[in-house]
Amino acid sequence: MLQPFSWQPGGVAVGALIDIAHRPGVHPHWLFHFPVAALDPALAAVRAGGGLVIGPFTLASGTRFAVCDDAQGAAFALLEAER
Repeated sequence: MLQPFSWQPGGVAVGALIDIAHRPGVHPHWLFHFPVAALDPALAAVRAGGGLVIGPFTLASGTRFAVCDDAQGAAFALLEAER
């Protein structure tokens, strides 16, 4: 289950917590996400820069996101801004 959080009650989500228990090969870690206006062009830019894209995925809310690694292997996520 994905649980978004913000710095202030009712504020803009700045991250999310998810239960990764029993997922082989996944260790506990922080995954920072960055909002983008349009996900598909942003993912194309990640790939063009030598990065890896896992997804995209759609949450129950309809929000689209993808987990990425940059060319140096640093993990991050891109979250499409709600329309």
